[in-house]
Parts: sequence; structure tokens; C-alpha cells
Amino acid sequence: MPLIIAGNKRNIESTVYYHNSGKYNCPNKNIDSLKALSQKYKFNLIKIQNTNLKGTTFFVEGVGAKDITSDQKISFTYMTDYQLMHKKYWDHIDYCVFPSKIFSQVIDRENNNKSLHFGSPKYDVQFDLDNLFNQYKLGKKNALFMFPKLEDVSKSKIDSILKNLCDFEYNIYIKTRGKDPINPKEYPNVKVIHDGEWHPHPSIDLSFACDLMINFDSTAVKEASIFNMPTINYNVKGKDRGFYGRLPFLLNENFIFHAESGDISQILEKIETTNFTSDFEQARKKYFFDRENVCDQILSLV
Repeated sequence: MPLIIAGNKRNIESTVYYHNSGKYNCPNKNIDSLKALSQKYKFNLIKIQNTNLKGTTFFVEGVGAKDITSDQKISFTYMTDYQLMHKKYWDHIDYCVFPSKIFSQVIDRENNNKSLHFGSPKYDVQFDLDNLFNQYKLGKKNALFMFPKLEDVSKSKIDSILKNLCDFEYNIYIKTRGKDPINPKEYPNVKVIHDGEWHPHPSIDLSFACDLMINFDSTAVKEASIFNMPTINYNVKGKDRGFYGRLPFLLNENFIFHAESGDISQILEKIETTNFTSDFEQARKKYFFDRENVCDQILSLV
């Protein structure tokens, strides 16, 4: 959506093509939301049938690139999925947009002429903090709790962590995915948020607005770093998967805290008394990008 919004400012007409996936986030199951976005942001919404397209076509992780003909094909990476998927689509695209060189280095593509190190367009958003406070009923201190996959819940010390956060008077926002649903009644003193609006997405909103993240090896730690949010991580997936396996360059950053027990009171005290501004700035320069300039760079190719 940020790319479409930026394109509108340049009078670039956009068309979103979709097909049914059958997954929990299938476009067909969310067609009313997509139609509302289409009307609001003035893009065409078409269920794809014709695979011979004109102009520049964008893909996510190259899905569909092999079967579609277009004047120019550009793929975006999705978090760290590209590390496993890029070989399937690399020969069928003209360019791939990476967050930065450290991401393309993982697959030995940092100097490839198809690699563009522009950043991630989904973060190129103008936030209204007052509106977010009203929408999510944010408080003085807010914690984004990235709920673990259901298979990892038994290893995650959830009750103890939530108690600590409550003791420190945090408003707690549990974010889970549609394919990992939980019963809000099990967590009565927090707000449980499943996948909601397609744009703006609640994960992005809350990553911008909250003060800290509780993480269970999710690669969402990338978003926390981009939005200046200290993170307490639990290694529930082992050393070769998730955060540890996919984003190892962030493991030793000062704003990342590695916890083992459910008692995080000392870590919370450290976070509340430390200014991490310079640490986040250095991390952005080394690993990330200016999030407010991404779409303009991409559209320069269109």
C-alpha cells in the first residue's frame, strides 16, 4: 500500500491482481477489505486471469513471476523468507528489492546486477501518533507481546512475563496471527490482536507506537529495530531458526535482551533507565535504511 500511495502522488495508476490461496489470509476471504482499500486509494482490483501484463509488475517473494509476462518484473523480499525461496524466482525477475546489503549477502547476491538495496516499502508510512493512541487505547507505557507459535507456547513462560509487565504498569498488546489463534478470555488483562486491517497493519502500527517488544524468536525483531523499540527475546526455536538463524547480526545489539526465565524485572529496569537512541541510529546505518525514502527510490525505476 505505501508504494501505491506514493505512486498516486506521481499520477501512476496501480492495479492489484489477486488469486485465491485458500490460506487464512486468502484475498477471497478478505475481499471486502480489499475493495474498501481500492476505493480509498484509487487502485484497480482484479482477479488475475490474463498473465500478459504491461508496464512494471511487482511481486512478493517472486510468487507468480514465472507464469507472468511483463515489461519489467520486480520482487520484494518478505522478512527473511527470501533466504529459502529466492532460487525459485531469481531467473524470472529483473530486480529484487532488499532491505540492505547485509540481507543480500546472506544469499551471496550483494553484487548481483538484479539486487537493489532500497529498503522495505511497507515501513514507508506516515504515522499519526495521536490517532494510534486513540485507536488502540494506548497508555503511558505500552508493550507489544509477539505471541509465540502455538507449538512453542509451552516453552514460553507467558504467565510470568505478563505478570512482570503488569507489575511495571505496562499496557500489554498481544499480537498473534490468524493461523495461530488464541482465546482472549485466557488473557483477561491484555488486549489480544489478531491479523486485522491490511493497511495499516496492526503490527506496524504497534511497532511504531509501543515502548518495548516481547519476542519469541520471531523475525519481527527487525521491525522493532527499525522503529526504535527495545526487545526482550526468548530463544524458543534453537540457534539455527527464527531470529537466531535468520538475523544473527542483531543478536549482540545493546537494545536486544536475551531472557531465559519468566522474571524480567531487572531487564525492564535496565530498559526504562537507558537511552538507546545512538544504538538504534548506528544499527539503522549498518543494517537498515531511511524508511521514508524507500518508495521514491523504487518508483524511480517505473
